Amino acid sequence: MKNLTSFSQFSKADLLFLLIIGCFLTFAIFHLPGRLEQMEKIRQKQAYPFVGLQFSRIKDIVHPFPSRIGYMTDKNLSDNIPGMVFSQAQYVLAPAVLDLNGVHHKYILLDYSDKKLLAKIAERHHLVPLKQTHWGIILAINPEVRDE
Repeated sequence: MKNLTSFSQFSKADLLFLLIIGCFLTFAIFHLPGRLEQMEKIRQKQAYPFVGLQFSRIKDIVHPFPSRIGYMTDKNLSDNIPGMVFSQAQYVLAPAVLDLNGVHHKYILLDYSDKKLLAKIAERHHLVPLKQTHWGIILAINPEVRDE
């Protein structure tokens, strides 16, 4: 192993490597504040909070935790916010799989903006509400379905 006490003991390849790394670091240091400012402006216009937290307590309620959970909604999941809610719910409730419009599961999440439609759906499928979140999402149980 070399004792590196002066630059004269570095090979040309070592010095070239250090020079390239130094250039990259200098570039990054000078451009980082501008990039952070750009990202902050974008973030202020489109804030995407982690809305999946509203589903975190469901794992505490559902025992034993199923492999599939129904998810019924009247919202357009192609829109940013409802789609984000669905995908983040899937993330939080993993390894369970959310089955969109699946009513043939023991547990079903109901995310409806139209409360009359929600009542009709719950009545039609004999769903019994277990818990409602602050955001209006209801965890219901289908008593006609045995444990999955």
